[in-house]
Amino acid sequence: MVNVQSEVRKIPLISMGIVIPILSGIIFCSLGFWWIYKLDVLPGLHADEAWSGLKAVQFQNEGVSQIIGMNNYTGILQTLLTGLSFDLFGRGVFQLRLGGVH
Repeated sequence: MVNVQSEVRKIPLISMGIVIPILSGIIFCSLGFWWIYKLDVLPGLHADEAWSGLKAVQFQNEGVSQIIGMNNYTGILQTLLTGLSFDLFGRGVFQLRLGGVH
């Protein structure tokens, strides 16, 4: 008589060491795609985004003149990232949103 349980154990299973990185890669690529999908179109340009872009251009032309953002309780990290994006990829709505998408 054949022991079914011992036969099942001998069948090689896909190693989780391979599956987890593949699934992680698929999820990462999917999230990356949806992060930048129609970034320059949806949902429309808002005043805060426009201010960040204008301030980034001002920082590029005149240098950093302040360490606060639009309000006294905000910083300039997004503006600096927007300026870096403008330097690397040119000026545009897509580039404006690259540094500020969360």
